[in-house]
Amino acid sequence: MYEILIVDDHTHLVDSLAGGLPWEKMGVSAVHKAYSGEEALELLQYHAIDIIVTDIRMPGMSGLELVSAVKDKWVKIKFVILTGHDEFQYAQEAIRQGVCEYLLKPVANEELENAIRALIGALQRDGEQLVNQQKLSYLFRESLPKLRESLLSELLGGKMPPASMLRDKLALYELPYRESDPVLMLGMRIEEDFAGTDLYSVSLLEYALTNIADEIFSPRFHIWHCKDDYDYLIFLVRPKEPSENAEKEWIVEAERLARLVQHQIKRFLKIKVSLVMSNWSAFPAEVPAVYHNVLSLFTDYIGFQTESFFHDLQERNVGEIRPLSELYAS
Repeated sequence: MYEILIVDDHTHLVDSLAGGLPWEKMGVSAVHKAYSGEEALELLQYHAIDIIVTDIRMPGMSGLELVSAVKDKWVKIKFVILTGHDEFQYAQEAIRQGVCEYLLKPVANEELENAIRALIGALQRDGEQLVNQQKLSYLFRESLPKLRESLLSELLGGKMPPASMLRDKLALYELPYRESDPVLMLGMRIEEDFAGTDLYSVSLLEYALTNIADEIFSPRFHIWHCKDDYDYLIFLVRPKEPSENAEKEWIVEAERLARLVQHQIKRFLKIKVSLVMSNWSAFPAEVPAVYHNVLSLFTDYIGFQTESFFHDLQERNVGEIRPLSELYAS
């Protein structure tokens, strides 16, 4: 239901209009009356007015001045101007200020009713559009994790969109990665057999794994993940304050955090995982090659060993791969 405010310095006209239309049938729950622009502004402080019907020529504040004052604070209110002055400059100014209807006195009740019904229809459409926009915005926010995962999967597979399109997607998905940014890649293999486990439970577990990684890395790194076709979890990691002079320090810190992720997953989820960590690469051009290298490290250097951690800076010798149990042995 909507609320109407009628404004005119002729009290009999205001009273006549307030009592002369089938307001309830039109969807109007309340009709308020004001006999000056100043009084109208006062009423607006206390009532949720949707439509204002106002005269142009009034002592003190004119109808157009009222429109201007209202638009500064209540941008959604719609207006009908009533005037006995058939002068072009008034209509021109009314249109400039966004007045929806401009009717000449004396106005028939039917003409005013039609004008107000049209505005109510417009208000309903505005409301539906706003609700739809909010729904779409909510759905988009809900879809963001999957959209981000999908984009990273495409990059891992070498599907590089044009640079401008990639920049737009990164901005839209709120991913703080730019061309030539230095990034590290983490590959995580879950060393558990989930055969016979329902998809919902597996999805919850993967969410818990990525959440642990996010919480541990996020204070100092941006982290972006997806699940690949081999059921590995792949993380792209970027320092929040990258610096060429601090790349060695950042990579040491990233390795420390990656080992902590591995340890916390075992501690809290009772699951064994193996991790491979790449050297620095440039985003996005080198991402596909680094990904394939990470896969080869799992195959060639970790193989069937479990709870392993391998950093691509290490000399590629299986003997250099240290199990997690050794790292945290008391």
